[in-house]
Amino acid sequence: MLSIHNGVRGLAGMVTAPASKPHTQRALVTGALARSGTSTVTNAAWSRETRLLLAGLNQFGATSTIDGDRASITVDPDAASASPVREVDVAGSAFTLRVLGVLAAVSGGTTHFRATRGMMNRPVAKHLGVLTHQLGAVLSTYGTDSEYAVSIKGRGRRCDQQATHVIDTVDSSQLVTALMLSAPFISEELRMRAATRRVVGAPYIALTREVLGALGVSTGLAHSAQHGWEWSAVAEPGGYPASAYQIATDFTSITYFAVVAAAGEVGKHEVVVKNFTPSGLESEDLFFRAIAKLGIGAVYDRDELTLRIRRFGYPSEPVVIDGSDVPTAVTSLAAIAAYSRGAVTVVNCGHVNNHKTRRVELIVETLARMGFDIREVRDHRDVVTGFHTEPLDGAPRGGIVIGDDGDHRILLPAMAAAVGASNPVGFSDLHSLIDSFPEFVEQLEALGAVVDRTGTPS
Repeated sequence: MLSIHNGVRGLAGMVTAPASKPHTQRALVTGALARSGTSTVTNAAWSRETRLLLAGLNQFGATSTIDGDRASITVDPDAASASPVREVDVAGSAFTLRVLGVLAAVSGGTTHFRATRGMMNRPVAKHLGVLTHQLGAVLSTYGTDSEYAVSIKGRGRRCDQQATHVIDTVDSSQLVTALMLSAPFISEELRMRAATRRVVGAPYIALTREVLGALGVSTGLAHSAQHGWEWSAVAEPGGYPASAYQIATDFTSITYFAVVAAAGEVGKHEVVVKNFTPSGLESEDLFFRAIAKLGIGAVYDRDELTLRIRRFGYPSEPVVIDGSDVPTAVTSLAAIAAYSRGAVTVVNCGHVNNHKTRRVELIVETLARMGFDIREVRDHRDVVTGFHTEPLDGAPRGGIVIGDDGDHRILLPAMAAAVGASNPVGFSDLHSLIDSFPEFVEQLEALGAVVDRTGTPS
C-alpha cells in the first residue's frame, strides 16, 4: 500500500521515461527472423511483456543475450524448423500472442501458448483463428480457472502466394503488423485487406511499415471504394538482414507525465523529460495535438534532448477528440480531460475496452471515484464508445483507495492524477507497474509528489 498526495503545492522537475515498447517489440521480432547473423537492440524496453516476447522468439530458432539495456539476437535457420513442439508463455500480452501466433501458423510443428485467463474476454483468439485458417493452420483453445491456452498447428512455411488475407481491424491493428513482420515466410508478395472500413491503431501499422522499410522491405497502403483499406509487403524470402536498432522513448509513458502537468496551474508547473528521443509514431503527434486543445503544451528541444510539458491555459469552449488512433493514450486523455476545466468529449475509443481490461469503463469509474465529473458516452446500441467530462469546482477530493486491476494503463494515469487531489489517494496493489514503468513512483517523487509507502489515505 502507498498513498500519493501533493494538492498542487508545487510540481516541477526533471524525469526520465523508459524506452518505446512498440519499437522494441518490432526490433526483437525482425532481429529474431533474420536470415543469419547477429542483430542488436540498444535502449530496449525491458518490461515483462518484451522479455516474454523474446523468450517466445527463442522457441522459433533465435538465441539471445541481454546485457543491461542491450540485447543481442543470433539466428540459427536450421533450429527454426527443428522444434516439433513449442511452449510459449504470453501472460496478458495480446501482441505477443498475435505475432507469434502468425509465426506459428507459417512454421512447422505445433505451438502451445499459455495466457492469463483474462485473455478469454478479448477477441484475440477469434480474430487469430480466422487468420490462421487463411494461412492453412489449425487453431484450438481452452480455458481453465487459472489460464487460457491456445494451440496452433502450423502448415509449414511458404503459404499460398496468391491469397489476399482478410483481417478484422475493428478492435486492433496487431494482426496486420503480425502478418507484415512474418512476410518473408508467407509469400513473395503479401496482400492484406481490412474486413471492414474501420481501422483502429493505424499509426502502429505505419510504425511497422517504417521498421520494415529500413530493412529493405517494400510495403504499400491503398484505399479503394470497393474494398476499403489494403496493405501489401514484398520481402526477400527467408528472413531479414541482421541489423542494429536504437530504440526511441516510450510515448505512452510520456502521457502519464502529461497528466501530472494537467493537474498544475498555468505557468507554475513544468515537467521536463530528459534524454528524450521522439518515437516517430503518428500517435505521439496526435496525442500532443489533442492535449494542446486542452491547454497542455509539449515542446521538444533537439539540442538538449528534452521534452518540456506544461499547462499554458484552459479550453474556452467544448472540445471533441477522436481517440481511435491513440489507443494506448486514451486512459491518460481521460485524466487530462478531467483536469481541463471545460467540457471535453473523447469519441471513437470503444475498442480500448477490448484490451487487457475494459479500459474506458474502468478509467471512468476510477476517476469518478476520485471526485472528477466524468461519465461514459454510449451509442444507440448502449455500447460504450467514449467518455465526457465537465469542469470541477476546485480540485478532485481524493481520499479513496484504488486497486491494481491488473492493468498498468489504469494504474499509472490514476497515480498521476492523484497528485492534484485535495486528499491523499491510496493504491493497494502495484503489481502491474512491472509491465510498463516500475520507476514511476520515484519519478513522481522527483516532481514533488508526496508518497507515503506505509500509510493509507485519511
